[in-house]
Amino acid sequence: MKFLFSNLLCCVVLLTCGASITTAQTMSIREVMEREKDWSEWAKTGKKIHVSGRYEGRVAKQFRLSKWPVIITPARTTVLPNDIALGQRMTISGVLNKSGSRYFMDADRIAVGGTDAERFRARLENIPAETPEAVYPLADEYELIQTFYDDEELIPELAKARADAFAAQRKLYKTSPDKLRKLADSAVALGVDANTIAAIQFESIVQQSQLPNANSDAVIKRIKESLKDWDKPNAFLDGTQEKAFLEDPIQQYETANELSRLRMHRALYRTVRLPQLLKSFKPDGSNGVSVADTIAAELPEETAQIARLKEAYVAYRINDVPRLTRKQLEDLDTLLKEFNREAETKAAVAAWLKAQDARRNNGQLDGMIATADEYLFAFERWKEPDHRNKGVELLKRSWILTSEAAPAEAANISRRLEQYGWTRLDDRWITTEDLANLPKNDIALAMREGRVVEGMKYEQIVNTLGQPSRKVRVVSAGYVQEIWIFGEAGSSSIVVHLKRGRFEAPKEAYATLVAKGAQ
Repeated sequence: MKFLFSNLLCCVVLLTCGASITTAQTMSIREVMEREKDWSEWAKTGKKIHVSGRYEGRVAKQFRLSKWPVIITPARTTVLPNDIALGQRMTISGVLNKSGSRYFMDADRIAVGGTDAERFRARLENIPAETPEAVYPLADEYELIQTFYDDEELIPELAKARADAFAAQRKLYKTSPDKLRKLADSAVALGVDANTIAAIQFESIVQQSQLPNANSDAVIKRIKESLKDWDKPNAFLDGTQEKAFLEDPIQQYETANELSRLRMHRALYRTVRLPQLLKSFKPDGSNGVSVADTIAAELPEETAQIARLKEAYVAYRINDVPRLTRKQLEDLDTLLKEFNREAETKAAVAAWLKAQDARRNNGQLDGMIATADEYLFAFERWKEPDHRNKGVELLKRSWILTSEAAPAEAANISRRLEQYGWTRLDDRWITTEDLANLPKNDIALAMREGRVVEGMKYEQIVNTLGQPSRKVRVVSAGYVQEIWIFGEAGSSSIVVHLKRGRFEAPKEAYATLVAKGAQ
């Protein structure tokens, strides 16, 4: 934004007779040069003009103003001081005269002031501290002068004035996010460096986020629009740096390097987004894991918050163990391990099983099997022998209820028990290991395996092999001996020798010899 040079003269010397110069009609040399086509008319009509310009030098009583090809002659009553310096501002009143193609000016009034740099500084001092924005039009005004005269001295003066005004505005606006934002938007035109602009944008967003009842969605929108890498996980290198940022983010950002600023972009986003995500967390901790998972997916740097939410969920689940599903109980175990609290798993599982036993085990077949299932699930998951033993015991009791009433169901239960190392033999349950250690001539084992061994009685043999293909009986004084042949005669047949007392019933007979092949 550029403003025309108005030449509000700060006079230090007035060398004239009569009234002071009317500044409202004063033209700068630049303006006079732009109206060069009017000079001839002014000279012809004797129009009095007022011109402000820079003193360039003199010869005798005549002198010139910089950039104006007109020789000025003071009136007899006007005295030009000997100590006037080059570049001092002069305001001249008089009329133009023309001789051939050249112009002269007879000056009857002359006012001498300071240099443009001095005048600029003086006007700066009159600008109130609370309105630093007024510096910019003044600087624009003097920039036109600087450009016209190619004044090297004014360049740093103008730059410093603008920089000071900008800094003052920033200080005044530190509690006004909207004004800071507009200031950042205007900074490029003012030639402010990119780092400072970025710092003001960041400060504006921070201030907006700290307003009472701040609109988090609006803040996040600005972060996404203005701050690079806000969406890239980028934790601070150490806790000290993060603590310093949280205590004074604006100051930390001001002095940070590019990489640290990117971390701070992300950190600011986290400080705004995290409270939004935490709003869904229930005080009882029941949704702690789901909220923690959401935060972990979006803000993985928030490890402490993620851990806190999961701890809250663990506490909730421990208090609610009796009502957990199997899956929830397994999830609880996983979380306990994650927090190095494995020792609590055993107690939690025991409490859960106790609750299942109380709820399911009604003394009926379905209740006992359902309860056994829970104990055996716990054994398969956590390998606690007591869980297996309790589950096996419940299955054995279930088998008793079904052995006569529901043989098919009893067979299913038997198969399940065999998976856990138990088998039914001779009206008793023995372990698979014990079964393997029984002698081959054990009658119960032989019957289980479909074999006949010595000592088996009549009914046991029939129950194992059925009725023989043929029998041979031999009667002596005290005994009756029979030979039972099973299968066709030959090497594949089984021959069993039985013996009983002469006066005993046939069912009292027992095997004395078992052989294969023809006899």
